[in-house]
Amino acid sequence: KLVLRAGVPLVHTGKQPVSLPEWIGPLSDYLSQSGGQMLAIYPLYSRPKEDVPPPEPNKKQNIQRRIVGALVVERSRSSKFDNQRQKVLELWADHLGNALDKAQQHEAVFLLPVFRGLGNTWRWLMRHKFWQTVATLIAVSVTTAALVVVPWDYRVTGQGRLMPVIQKQAFAPWDAEVEEVFIKGGETVVKDTPLLQLRNKELESEEIRLRTTIEERETSIRALRSARESVQRSTNKDDALDNEGRLAEQLVEIEHLRLQHKLIKERLASLLIKSPINGIVATFQVNQLLLNRPVTRGDVLLEVMDPTKDWQLELKVEDRRLGHMVERQEKTTFDLPVEYILVTDPEYSYQGKLKEIGTRTNIDQEQGNILDVHVELTDKKLPSLRIGAEVKAKINCGPKSLGYVLFGDLIDYLRQKLWL
Repeated sequence: KLVLRAGVPLVHTGKQPVSLPEWIGPLSDYLSQSGGQMLAIYPLYSRPKEDVPPPEPNKKQNIQRRIVGALVVERSRSSKFDNQRQKVLELWADHLGNALDKAQQHEAVFLLPVFRGLGNTWRWLMRHKFWQTVATLIAVSVTTAALVVVPWDYRVTGQGRLMPVIQKQAFAPWDAEVEEVFIKGGETVVKDTPLLQLRNKELESEEIRLRTTIEERETSIRALRSARESVQRSTNKDDALDNEGRLAEQLVEIEHLRLQHKLIKERLASLLIKSPINGIVATFQVNQLLLNRPVTRGDVLLEVMDPTKDWQLELKVEDRRLGHMVERQEKTTFDLPVEYILVTDPEYSYQGKLKEIGTRTNIDQEQGNILDVHVELTDKKLPSLRIGAEVKAKINCGPKSLGYVLFGDLIDYLRQKLWL
């Protein structure tokens, strides 16, 4: 630092004193740690704007030149270091300063890594297959333009089942136990055919209690009516009034009991579960599933469906696809076309049209948030109409860019992540 600050070279061979007295202390410390016998430090200067001779030894440089570094020469043993060698070092210092200055100016260029990369790329293109690379770039550009400009039908996929339109469920009217099963899964039934017999012991006990109480009250009423005639013959009006009061009270009470008994009998009668429609029992293995099983009021016991009428697709579609379907519906006056296949017969595809979109999102363990979508069949003749047959469908939501059709999920993901 002292040498660079002074701007003159330091040459120490042990035989001659140093140029400046303030160098003595730091030089002594330096030599004691390095163990050197000879030390020379030459400041390195940038090249001036016009050609000038190199600085003379032991003289401070007056020309305004920027110090860019230092040349340090040291030896661990003494050696001859005459004027000729000092001139060689001075010449080296001049060239090294110029080279280092140019290197610093080069590294200071703004955006040098970018320019260097462009230059390397161009040099590589010129040395290698230039026209093949140009053709590749053109092909990439054309492909990118096609992804943006070319329209393609965007189709929303969904999975579901083939089901009859007319479906009814049989519910448990009260808490009970399934005592008897009258039908089998897949059996054809007509409306009001008995399906199940439920039993509720509490309702049965209540019916017996009310029936017994009603019989007691009827006996009591008959007795009061029989006593009315004898009381009317007597001259005691108080007894007659008391008898009429008790009779009226019993009549009111028995009427209330009969109403309760009627309701209990209706509940007991409702424990015989009947078919709500003509159709097929769609629940599989009914006997193994329900017999002697306790059920709670509102539980679905059986499903009955009519396969002789219209059929439909009941699909589950990811709720994030809803916007595409709704947007297309608002722009058209016709139902969205649907193409689907039966998983049991994937060789052929069939046509349908969007009939109804669910109004709320449900949670599916496999697919996450889903919407229920119903599709009307336009191909009436299918190879097999099997209740619950698995289907895969694609709902046509109209043309979008080819790039969005291919990479729409990635584009939507980036939109969600980058949205602020």
